[in-house]
Amino acid sequence: MLVTKTYTVNMHCPSCEMLLEGFEDLPGVEKIEAHYKDQKLTVTFDDTQVKEESIMDAVRKEDYEITALDSA
Repeated sequence: MLVTKTYTVNMHCPSCEMLLEGFEDLPGVEKIEAHYKDQKLTVTFDDTQVKEESIMDAVRKEDYEITALDSA
């Protein structure tokens, strides 16, 4: 089932947006939108293919802090 979640992420510059949007290549991830000015990351993913924690771990491995905002 497709799920969309929004997170706060400590982005430092507009290049961070591009790096984070590159996680769209993760299996099960359908869409990622990063917004540097808002410090928000919105991810649409298939929760039968990838766990939310796996997405968050991938972001953390790039030395970003990530916190879930909602459970939409």
